[in-house]
Amino acid sequence: MNEHLISQAPLFASLPRGEIQRLAGTLRPVNVSPNTILLREGEVGDRFYIICEGQIEIVKALGTADERLVGVRGPGEYIGEMSLLDRDGLRAASARARASAQLLEMTRADFDALLNRQPTLAYEMVRVLSTRLKQAHNSAIHDLQEKNRQLAQAYDELKAAQVQIVKKEKLEHELFLAHEVQASLIGQDTPPLPGWEFATRWQPAREVSGDFYDFIPIHTTYPASHPVSVWGLVIADVSDKGMPAALFMALSRSIVRASVVSAASPVDCIAKANHLICADSTRSMFVTLCYALLDAPTGTLTFVNAGHNPPLLYHAENDQMDWLKRTGMALGVEPDASFEQRTAQLGRGDFAVFYTDGVTDAINLNSEEFGVKRLQQIAYDHRRAPAEKIVTALDQALTNFIGSCAPMDDITFFVVKRH
Repeated sequence: MNEHLISQAPLFASLPRGEIQRLAGTLRPVNVSPNTILLREGEVGDRFYIICEGQIEIVKALGTADERLVGVRGPGEYIGEMSLLDRDGLRAASARARASAQLLEMTRADFDALLNRQPTLAYEMVRVLSTRLKQAHNSAIHDLQEKNRQLAQAYDELKAAQVQIVKKEKLEHELFLAHEVQASLIGQDTPPLPGWEFATRWQPAREVSGDFYDFIPIHTTYPASHPVSVWGLVIADVSDKGMPAALFMALSRSIVRASVVSAASPVDCIAKANHLICADSTRSMFVTLCYALLDAPTGTLTFVNAGHNPPLLYHAENDQMDWLKRTGMALGVEPDASFEQRTAQLGRGDFAVFYTDGVTDAINLNSEEFGVKRLQQIAYDHRRAPAEKIVTALDQALTNFIGSCAPMDDITFFVVKRH
């Protein structure tokens, strides 16, 4: 059986029959199981193998992240000869059985004796080695080309990522500037009215907000040196989020301010503002808004609520709560919409809480809403506190309620209180 297997190997095909018979008596049959490691790269080798059946994988950097399959040897081929020809006798690669295989093993002593008897065998081995080296060279060139392609692709991806980073940083800077501009538009100054207190909070859910509040001084018949005692109070919430809402917010604020100057009454102001907003609303955006005209000396609050959350009103005299209910639809929906004007009275110790739906619609980890009842209870519990403490209490209650949840909407509110 060994004689037949040896004669089928191309390396030994040209040997005389007597030499093949001699090899059959010296070569040792070896049966290996799948995944058996026959040779290990870097180890000293003292034998090589002729493959009779099965396939053997030639592997570089076995068991590392750089492991690479160099080639596969099949029946008639041999492995391990490099360590016998190399002066140091080190394995150039590892060998692993792909499946069950049958081999013939030749020791270094047998190999040296064979070359002494059959020196022409060396030429056949050199021819095979030359072919293998050529294949290895081509494989190395292919690997280098693939590595170069991957490096070029990674470089292109890195350049693209760098461009995106620059764009992102530029966008973040522009959003920061937009936030600063918007904050300056809303401002922090409150009406300097003796006997009255004002406190505000404005917290965008994103870099910019669709919510806004405003305090607008109204010219009166008093001399110019006399403090302004009539003020327009505005709380508003633009539909949508992000930059479109912020731009629409700036537009709406400017229109409302311009309308206040030329309007004879709050209802005329809101009707005019609605008509102008409808003309400029190209994205079907709208704004809910409550506008209240405060006459500080009398405490009269004349208001128009255009589809906005009803501000909360507390009366100290009877210790009761009231609401500035809606008197019309949101602005920017119907240009000829009609609005109603109503009045309320703020006596000593009375206050009003103006807010957007970001307050009452705030969500906690259990998907519960903050709601109107919590707002009302906090206002009532702090009814005798200054305006700033009422705002602080509501702000803290919202923070505790929301917890680690990201804010879903802008949160804006302010309190106006009469001493």
